[in-house]
Amino acid sequence: MTETPSSRSVDVALTAMIAALSAAEIIERREDGLSIPIRPAPIGVDDRETAFEDPSGGHRVRNVTTPTITPYLPDPAVATGAAMIVAPGGGFFMLSMDSEGTEVAEWLRDRGVAAFVLKYRLRDAGSTQAEFAERFVSELVAAHRGGSVATGVVDMAAFGQRQAVDDVARAVEVVRERAGEWGIDPHRVGVIGFSAGAYAAAAVLGYVDADQRPDALACIYGGRLSAQDLRDIPPPLFTAVGARDALCAGDVLTLVDAWRTWRASLDAHVYDSADHGFGMRRTGGLIDTWIDRFEDWLTGLGFIAASHAEQPWLRTSRSPGLSPAPSRSGL
Repeated sequence: MTETPSSRSVDVALTAMIAALSAAEIIERREDGLSIPIRPAPIGVDDRETAFEDPSGGHRVRNVTTPTITPYLPDPAVATGAAMIVAPGGGFFMLSMDSEGTEVAEWLRDRGVAAFVLKYRLRDAGSTQAEFAERFVSELVAAHRGGSVATGVVDMAAFGQRQAVDDVARAVEVVRERAGEWGIDPHRVGVIGFSAGAYAAAAVLGYVDADQRPDALACIYGGRLSAQDLRDIPPPLFTAVGARDALCAGDVLTLVDAWRTWRASLDAHVYDSADHGFGMRRTGGLIDTWIDRFEDWLTGLGFIAASHAEQPWLRTSRSPGLSPAPSRSGL
C-alpha cells in the first residue's frame, strides 16, 4: 500500500500506544457484586481477567473469559420501560469500561432507561501488560498496512470476535427473559456499541435469530454490514463517527448505506473535526453534542420520555473532571 501522510500518522499513533499501554498500572478489579454472568464460567479455563488504568483516564479490562452484564436500573418513578445494552470497545483485546461503558449506562439510567453494561469475551491478550500492548498494536498496524485498519481486527467470523457477537445476542436474550423482574418492555430492548462493541452489535443482525436481535441499534464509531448481510428489514439505527476517523469511518458509512438500501429507519451523523474514540469525553468540538442527538433519537423511539428530554440541565450532561482529550487507543 502506498504510504500517505494519513497512513504515516496512523502508524505513528498506533505505535505510540505500545509505550502507553505497556506502562499502564494494573489495578484491582472493580467487583460490585451486581454483575450477572450470562454464560457459565468456562471449564478448565483460568480466570485471567485483568483491570488496568486507561492512559487517558478511567480503567480498562482484558482477558475476559466469563461474560457478564451489570444493571443500571432507573428509579421506577421515571422508568420508561425501555432498556439499552452498552457494549464498550477495545479492539476485541480489551474493554474501555468508563467513557464507553459505565458513564453511558449512568446517563441512560438518569433518563429512565434501564441500562446494562456488557463485558463480553475477548481474545487472548497475553499474560503481561507489555505482551498485551504488543499484540494489540501490532495487529492494528498490520491491518492498516493491508488496507483498512479495521478489516483484520473485525473479522466477525473469527473465533474471538464471534464470541463477542454471541455475547451481545445472549445479553439481549437475558434482558428479555428477565424483563418482568426489571420492569422492562421486552419489545424495547436496544444496544449501543462503541468501536469493537459496535461491530459486534451490528453483526448480531446478520448472525442470530430474531429473538436475539435488538429492537434499536446505535453504532458509535464502529459497525459494518452491507445490504446483502441483512436478513430482513433492520431495526432503527443511530450512528455517530468522525470524518477523520481512519479506523472506522468508512465502515460506518457502509453501514449507513445498507440501511438506506433497505429504506430502514436511520439517524446518521458524521462530524468533520472528530477522530476515533471520543466516547463520553469532552473534546471541545461539535462532536460533544453527539449524545444530545442520541437523546433526540431515543426520544423519537419512545425510549426516553419527551418531557424528560426537554429538561435543559440534562442536555450534554457528562461526568465532571474527565480528560479533555478523547481516547484513541481502542477499536
